[in-house]
Amino acid sequence: MHGADDVTSVLPGPRLTAEQFLSKLPKSVIRDSKVVDVRSSIRDVLEGAKSEGSATTQIVETEQVQEMQKR
Repeated sequence: MHGADDVTSVLPGPRLTAEQFLSKLPKSVIRDSKVVDVRSSIRDVLEGAKSEGSATTQIVETEQVQEMQKR
């Protein structure tokens, strides 16, 4: 019998393939007056996670980054 303290690493619900997951996401969104391609960005992250040893760098547009770009 399972108690409230049982811990499992298995998530509830059906497992989705990467394509099934991506199909649930919007193709793109508009953020700060810019079109952001959601699916391709997430696909790149998922594919990067599959290949071992791949290092990716992602720059997040923050106020500090914008100030650095001005300099």
